[in-house]
Amino acid sequence: MEDLTILLQNHWLLILLILIILFAIWKFVNIYNSIIVAENEIDNMKGAIDSLLKMKFNLIDNLVNIVKGYMKYERETLEKIVRLRNKVDKEKDFIKRNEIDREINPYLRTLFIQVENYPELKANQNVLDLQRTLYDIESQIAAARRGYNDAIVNYNNIIETFPSNIVANMFNFKPKKVFRLDESRDENIYITL
Repeated sequence: MEDLTILLQNHWLLILLILIILFAIWKFVNIYNSIIVAENEIDNMKGAIDSLLKMKFNLIDNLVNIVKGYMKYERETLEKIVRLRNKVDKEKDFIKRNEIDREINPYLRTLFIQVENYPELKANQNVLDLQRTLYDIESQIAAARRGYNDAIVNYNNIIETFPSNIVANMFNFKPKKVFRLDESRDENIYITL
């Protein structure tokens, strides 16, 4: 009888130990998966920003094509816009593409101011539509950048808090930097015509 009691106690301890090990494995996998999901969200937001930038620069191409015939005396602004537009196509780095985007905004602002000097452009529905669409896309880019930063903060919170930091260190997950650009250039770039 005593042997049976000892045997049953050992089984319960063994079962408890197995349950603890299974819980630890489940928690480990759960943490690892949450880190991967957070990384994927960052990549998703990067893709959204890149897609919006591509749309913006395609619209800029259309705008330049419309206004270049009219604006013979503003070649310098148009050339700078085209140069930056071409530069963004060659750039592979996500942050640098976004810096080029911010670099082009003052030239777009200047271009829209100059458009006011040309009555036929000022009244051109295509120019007005492009301006409105560019403004909308710029708002979407700003929202996507905020989403990107939120995704990075979420990822960093996951990998820097206990017990997730143990799993993150085991798999060499590193904190990521939030997206910051020169805020002094972050003004509205479009003027209502």
